[in-house]
Amino acid sequence: MPSSNPLGHLDDSDLLELMSRYYAGERVATLLHEFSIQCPASLLSSYFPPEPTHDICRHCGGPMVRPRRSKSWGRASELICTKCAHTETPQCRCIRCHDARCLATEKELQHQQSKVVQFCAERWSYHEFYVEPRQLAAIDALGLMSLVRCAGWLDECSLGSLEASSIRLTPAKPDFDEILVRRLITAGLVSPGANSPLPSFAEQDGKIVGWYPERVQWQLRIPAPVEFMSQLEELVASSAWPQDWHVECREMWHELAIAECWEFCEHNLSSRNLPMPGVTALTSLLENLLRDFSVSQCYQLIWTSAGHTTDYRVRKGITAHHAANYFIGACQRHADRARAEGWSIKGLRRNYQIERSQVSHVLHDVFLKHGEDGFFCCPNSDFDTHLRPGLSGAF
Repeated sequence: MPSSNPLGHLDDSDLLELMSRYYAGERVATLLHEFSIQCPASLLSSYFPPEPTHDICRHCGGPMVRPRRSKSWGRASELICTKCAHTETPQCRCIRCHDARCLATEKELQHQQSKVVQFCAERWSYHEFYVEPRQLAAIDALGLMSLVRCAGWLDECSLGSLEASSIRLTPAKPDFDEILVRRLITAGLVSPGANSPLPSFAEQDGKIVGWYPERVQWQLRIPAPVEFMSQLEELVASSAWPQDWHVECREMWHELAIAECWEFCEHNLSSRNLPMPGVTALTSLLENLLRDFSVSQCYQLIWTSAGHTTDYRVRKGITAHHAANYFIGACQRHADRARAEGWSIKGLRRNYQIERSQVSHVLHDVFLKHGEDGFFCCPNSDFDTHLRPGLSGAF
């Protein structure tokens, strides 16, 4: 309401007559002229004194009044307290309603968080797990180092979420990242953080029914995690590896190569509007290719075969299912012929649209110490004596 009241010159009887005639429907311009009121016609009702009521404010006990509204307004205005300005609306902005909403929100968050804590406690342990770095399997050491570097430290015992990371943990092969983190959970090294943000968990009918591995924060279960990770880094950098680590790292190289080839295949086929082959067929193909070829060379075989499949589909008008089968066959035939005739496959560099994963960095740069050479050499080769393939080839 404006600071100066244009109705201030009216006595009580004039004010009552004005309001009575206003709400009876008389022209506002006539009333303004007759009562010598200087204000816009649309604002006249805003200067009327509020209507007294018998209601009492539930917060302070003050009298409640009902502000006047324009005669064109269909509904009555909401009650307002003359002492604390409380209004009987869900959106009331008085200090007590604000505090009550904050308290209700806080209680609801605490209730939701208690359900999350219960959900986590029923599924995972949070007791300290005592283990030495040398006792870890190589894949667990690799996974733990990758998770720490990818998620980042929140404090001395917990990590952030993978979703918030600037680099992805693994290639986008179905379930590859979940298998890695679930293995760390099973090994007793980490657990999903019970204090993770609520959107990290799935709720249905008021119950927590699931969790999102990419959204949760991570609780490290090993004692003195920062010191433990420092010792693990020193062990990996040394030449005194546990006996089985060399073999396990080579196996992990192979699994990572399959995931990278799978991801490139999906990207390449999708960009050509071609369907993905079945899981069994594609897995068998990639296992076959990686017996003799590097990931770089597999990229070349996949890219070439996808192009041939596109051409064949245009010429023959084949179905999506037939195209998927044709791609598998074309890729296998090219690989078999390359082996039989001793072709030197040039290979492709990494696709700039498919960034290198954290697991790849840790495996090839930190554990195996050959960097991107791991992309250009076959996982089954004797890397120490095997150089990158030549840059000339049949494709």
